[in-house]
Amino acid sequence: MQPDLSTSFGQHLNDPTEVLQAVNASQFLIREPYRSASKEDTVKGFFKTLTMSQFTRMLLPFLGVLVGGIGLMWYAQGWPGRGLLLALGEALFVAGVVGLGIEMWSASALIEHTAEQLSLRLVGYGLPKAAQAVIHELVHKTKLVYRDYRKAYRIAECPGRQGFVTVRVRLSYNVVNNGQGPEYYLPTFAEERIYNPVVTSIECGKYAEAPVNGQEDLRSGAVVFTPRNGSVRLVRSEAVAAMETLAEDQVCRVRWEYVLEMPREYSDVTAFRGMTVNPVLELDEKPETLEFEAAHGEECIHMEHGSTWTYNRAFIAGQHVRVWWRPTRQCASSSESSHT
Repeated sequence: MQPDLSTSFGQHLNDPTEVLQAVNASQFLIREPYRSASKEDTVKGFFKTLTMSQFTRMLLPFLGVLVGGIGLMWYAQGWPGRGLLLALGEALFVAGVVGLGIEMWSASALIEHTAEQLSLRLVGYGLPKAAQAVIHELVHKTKLVYRDYRKAYRIAECPGRQGFVTVRVRLSYNVVNNGQGPEYYLPTFAEERIYNPVVTSIECGKYAEAPVNGQEDLRSGAVVFTPRNGSVRLVRSEAVAAMETLAEDQVCRVRWEYVLEMPREYSDVTAFRGMTVNPVLELDEKPETLEFEAAHGEECIHMEHGSTWTYNRAFIAGQHVRVWWRPTRQCASSSESSHT
């Protein structure tokens, strides 16, 4: 069942400085946490990150030892000290085979295993294992990063529905791959059916679709929207690299536009589905009879009477911020007077 957001609105309306993180976002708008569209590799190799020249320099010593051993065994037949040379050749041959077949190809798995074990013992030292597992997952499993995240609201009176407003949202962000190899990203938007969600358009790279058809999840009561073109393949890049330096296959530029119908005194949750850096919330337009406020604190830049809230921090999956709107005090007072 969808929690009563109006109750939460009433509880926190007088203290908008709190960024709500204690409650998991999956209890509100996003029913399913973000998952990469690709499957985990059974063995993650550092060989994936080597250039051809680096790989060649690593391979040549083992090949040299192997070829040298074969040569000694082949030519030792007619040389003085044949037994010693033959034994040396056999030793070099075995060393080459071991180096190529075991040490070199198992190094990736050994290094990965050692790194994970060290991380489990050093990251979050002294914390319960469950807490260490969360930190380990965040440090080692974070691959897709959301950058330039911007969400803008346009609120208007809802025609034909008294006590409701139409909320038009424009959401844009860029997704980059901070992993060790290619990853697949599937743009997904989920919203509760009771808000009559309509996705008017989506842009994902060069692909555009309008409108976007949604599929209702009967288990959660949400409507899920995904583009028809499916997942986007992202080549690895550095998450801190300048956007203008990234190639076309290293970034997915996403833009959603959708419409909701919500009560006139209510709140909306922006739930982050992955690592999101420095998100921005913005108010484009609202009726004069409504007040609008977003959660803010020490890490939020917001000018008094301004319409933009910039969060100078990173959010992980399951964290979120909230915005509220309600009738102005003058409007509420006049409404109470008319009832009396």
